[in-house]
Amino acid sequence: AGVALPLCKAEGAMLAMILVAVASLAGRRRAALGLATGAAIALALWTPVQQQLLAPGGALTTAHALRPLAPLAIAGVGVALRRVPLWIGLVVVAAVAAGLAASGAFGNSSIGRTAQRLASLDLDWSAMPRILGRLAIELLSPREVGFTFVVLAVTGCLAARRRRLGDAAPLLAAIALGLVAIVAFVASKPGDQLDGFLRHGVGRYLSQWLGVAWLACGLMWAKMATATPPRAIAPHDGGR
Repeated sequence: AGVALPLCKAEGAMLAMILVAVASLAGRRRAALGLATGAAIALALWTPVQQQLLAPGGALTTAHALRPLAPLAIAGVGVALRRVPLWIGLVVVAAVAAGLAASGAFGNSSIGRTAQRLASLDLDWSAMPRILGRLAIELLSPREVGFTFVVLAVTGCLAARRRRLGDAAPLLAAIALGLVAIVAFVASKPGDQLDGFLRHGVGRYLSQWLGVAWLACGLMWAKMATATPPRAIAPHDGGR
């Protein structure tokens, strides 16, 4: 997955780094290292190809050489911070990721442009209600996602009430980060591109989390199904 995500999709590097961050902060060091190593290999292979496509004959810069280190850096920081509250770890990891992206490591890629606009707060804030409204519509769309996220929300509420999130908790955190990334990415687009991304982009980005959502649901269902039932109270035996 770590190798395939950056190679298969333009936004795959972001998806890979979200999974690396969540795995490392959740203490899944082997998963984090595997994802980070795969993503680093993919970025090392793809970066020179992308540079030649964007600027034929152009040389790779020192900043570009940092690109494959991004997932490994996120994994290392996440593992180091796994004993702190999750929200603190996410803030620190997000700051590290944004710093790497804004430094020029991702060049003219969509990640780099989004990070630069986020760093300067250069977003179309007036379009935020439209973006959030479209996201809500797509989350509930039976045609686009088949009520997947409705099932996920109901299952998550039931599991949380019974304290049965278990192994699904990191996946739920990854999906939440993915939704934030979708909003930030669309909000960073120029005004003349916003309508196109709202019509076609939001649903496509959500569809990338369908497999993760169903995996999380399956883990929660399994955890609730195997929960130990309360012990039965023995009938009163008269003190014998």
